[in-house]
Amino acid sequence: MLLVLVSVAIQLAILVKVVSETNYQSSALLSTAVYLVGLIGAAALHWFEHFNIANPSAALLVFWLFTALISIFPTRTWIQVSQDGLSSPLPLLKLLFTIVSFLIFTLENIPKSNRASLARRNAIAVDQKKPSPETRSNYFARVSFFWIVPLLKQGKKRALRMDDLYSLHPKLLSYPLYLTTKAKIDAEEAIASQKIKDEEKNGISKANTKTKKDHINLFGTVLHTVGYSFLAAVFPRILYICTSYIRPVLFSNLIDFISTYSETSTARGIKPQAPWIGFGLLIAVFASGILSSIFYNQFMFICYNASIKSRGVLVNLIYRKSLRLSSTDKQEGMGSIVNHMSTDVDNVMTFFNVAHLSWSSVVEAAVVTALLYNEVRYAMFASIGVVIITTSITGFCMPRVSSAQEEMMNCSDKRMKLITELVNNIKSIKLYAWESYFTGKITDIRTEQLGNLRKFYSWLTVMVPISNSIIPFSIFTTLAVYSAVATEDAPLDTRRIFTTITLIYMLEGPIDTITASLQSVFTGIVAYRRLRDFLNSEEIDDDNVLRNPDPNSSEIA
Repeated sequence: MLLVLVSVAIQLAILVKVVSETNYQSSALLSTAVYLVGLIGAAALHWFEHFNIANPSAALLVFWLFTALISIFPTRTWIQVSQDGLSSPLPLLKLLFTIVSFLIFTLENIPKSNRASLARRNAIAVDQKKPSPETRSNYFARVSFFWIVPLLKQGKKRALRMDDLYSLHPKLLSYPLYLTTKAKIDAEEAIASQKIKDEEKNGISKANTKTKKDHINLFGTVLHTVGYSFLAAVFPRILYICTSYIRPVLFSNLIDFISTYSETSTARGIKPQAPWIGFGLLIAVFASGILSSIFYNQFMFICYNASIKSRGVLVNLIYRKSLRLSSTDKQEGMGSIVNHMSTDVDNVMTFFNVAHLSWSSVVEAAVVTALLYNEVRYAMFASIGVVIITTSITGFCMPRVSSAQEEMMNCSDKRMKLITELVNNIKSIKLYAWESYFTGKITDIRTEQLGNLRKFYSWLTVMVPISNSIIPFSIFTTLAVYSAVATEDAPLDTRRIFTTITLIYMLEGPIDTITASLQSVFTGIVAYRRLRDFLNSEEIDDDNVLRNPDPNSSEIA
């Protein structure tokens, strides 16, 4: 807090010094005044944070980082412009302000010693054997995943055991997800019950009513529990696209910068560019690489958290439904329920991991196409033609792959049901010598499943080689067409070849992602439909159930 007050005093001194000069610029006065107002607000926020918040404020961390970084440039300018250098008051004060800003940012990242006393009094403490340090980490530790470094160091020394791993984040535990899901379902059931009563009052019979009490809106329930955090992944994905696909442009400008120092440019009378341009391009390339990595990791982290939450929601719903199934629907057997809880839930989890990749890959392909047009103009349509042809073939194969997988899963359900019946009634089967009958039925279903599996991999065998040949054919056709139509003003030089090859190779990622994500999306849709049909199957009548719940426990069924 003392350093914050020192920074305010330094900025105030800079403002007084700027105003006292006769030839001061209005822009310098305005920037200094804005800085001072921002510092006063930061000081007030520091005061509140110091006595009320356990973790360092993310807003203050970002503020002091950018304040320190941005102060470097005016400090350097003032030192160069001033005739006396650091002997002049203004450059010296600006340098001191930059140093104090870096010190405040460094100290703000240190955990507070009185963190336990600042914890919220009404917060519910979760008893965990080894709590995750993520909950008590600051903003930059969470963004850079620095909180997991102690575990990585321990894994470097010896093989990790289960006891070494951190406990799950409290927000990802199944019980809070269950409470949120149950509240959503109970609210929908109460609304449906009220609608049925209103319809009965209006003379509409239960047979003619469209409202169903036990109908579960699976999409709305999952979206209510997972959706808002899952939609937040859009922002790091967009930032990743921006920072990732600006690098070819930076590399192209860097090659242009280097070429101005060549003998050919000197002979043409082209003056070399200023050295600071090259340093700026190098810093921009380095920063874009770091930022794209940070944004990508944050995007995947949010998607994985959403998939874990979806698994908790779906497993809770399946377990709840299995306790409420009617006698007719219970004849499906435990095998079908196990398939729902394992395979279908895993496919929906995969859907959450790739859902954002499906639309963002299209955006990435559009960005690469625009950059490619800037380099080779109409020759890019040769690569687009290759992509369209191969993508059309892939799109033709994808529904067949999805259909074969759905048939394979249905055969798996039938086989598991027969095996469950065989195991449960093994005495009767042995008594009446029905072994050959059941063996034949299971063999027939297994043969049908293998046929669907063979069909599934046959379509994949056609699809995968075509997808892998997109990039080589695209590079060849694009450069061949451009070399035929190139002009003297825009020749096929080293810079253009390098940039074109880089962009086309960057196009490989979105195309492969579209192919893989389409398969996962189709699989997730099939799994979602199976789960929706199961969760909306017939339940036992509540009037035939005698409930004696424990008031101290939570009722799931």
